Amino acid sequence: MIGALWYYLVRGRKEWEDLCNRCGRCCYTKEVQPDGTVFIDYSSPCRYLNSETNLCTVYERRFKVCRECRKVTIFHALWARYMPRECAYVQFYRHGGYRRKGGNRGRGMDAAL
Repeated sequence: MIGALWYYLVRGRKEWEDLCNRCGRCCYTKEVQPDGTVFIDYSSPCRYLNSETNLCTVYERRFKVCRECRKVTIFHALWARYMPRECAYVQFYRHGGYRRKGGNRGRGMDAAL
């Protein structure tokens, strides 16, 4: 965890964003139940999510255009229950990294641990 925290603190925004595997799962409606269970409604994507590419169509302006959009930080990656397991940030910070196809560890996650 110390290594992952160091990575976050030392690296720039581009490298932070390079961790993202573009799964698009953070762009769906989430509901946290009183018991802590999280439901992600995959039938309800953000209207700015391109469902074919899983990319935001207003990415550079997303925080101004979409009031539901929240910046993902290391704290979300480490502790937010609503972050999906498949998220590369979750894999990197909660599970110590991620693996590329072929078993190599590093950026550009193709297959999560």
